[in-house]
Amino acid sequence: MRLGFIGAGKVGTALGIYLKEKGFQLSGYCSRSKDSGIISAARTGSKYYSTVGQLAGDADLLFITTSDDQIENVVAQLCSNSSLRPGQLIIHMSGALPSTILSPTKAFGCFVYSLHPLQAFADVDKSVSDLSTTYFCLEGDEEQISILEDILIACKNAYFKLRPEQKTLYHASACMLSNYLVTLIHNSLLLMEDIQIDNSTAFKAMLPLIDSTIQNVLELGTKAALTGPIARGDISTVKKQLEAISSSSKDQLMLYSCMAKETLKLAMLSKLKDSAETDELNILIESYL
Repeated sequence: MRLGFIGAGKVGTALGIYLKEKGFQLSGYCSRSKDSGIISAARTGSKYYSTVGQLAGDADLLFITTSDDQIENVVAQLCSNSSLRPGQLIIHMSGALPSTILSPTKAFGCFVYSLHPLQAFADVDKSVSDLSTTYFCLEGDEEQISILEDILIACKNAYFKLRPEQKTLYHASACMLSNYLVTLIHNSLLLMEDIQIDNSTAFKAMLPLIDSTIQNVLELGTKAALTGPIARGDISTVKKQLEAISSSSKDQLMLYSCMAKETLKLAMLSKLKDSAETDELNILIESYL
């Protein structure tokens, strides 16, 4: 079973290195950037292919690891080439798109899948290391899905399966947790800047708080892990914070108020049972939205 990669960016390169280390055979890489394709092939001890048709002729599994907006173009290139054959697996790595975007290749007897690693790929070497503990999201044709499941099992990666129509909410959830967490940290640091604490110092000071919060969620779940003035029903503190942020930044005020509103909903599930405090907090927060 030979694996080929169309796209030699961080995802394709990291996954290729990871699978090579796990004992899988790679045909090689095809990429719009010849230089990146050659580098990825060299790092995995595989071959660089100048066309997708040549790669398709040598690979049993074709991983499309391009940007999302290039997947349809890759599919068109594959379908215009007679190298596709019955039984091949065509797999894209997008978290947002379903496997059905690959459906034109089914006319050649191929099976289509999406396989998404639930991690951020900011650096190739770190990503290779992180892949050992990464969960994967898998969806696509039932007929040969066991081949991909066997690969994940051999790599000792946990995974879950979805239906194509579930991919958008899945990806939205991942974006909220990963991308929006970065945005939340960024805005927290901006507030620290307002009191003359530089980003580097502020982040180092906040990092133990971030780590312990994540650990608490892991051990206790979100409801029990929630702390802070809203969870305590500390109306005076929330009011002072809203007033201070209001005089500092309207953008920060909107973000804080929206987060406070959702935090109040979470607090009401476990920590905050006093209806009078809940009503007063809700009125207070709404007055700033």
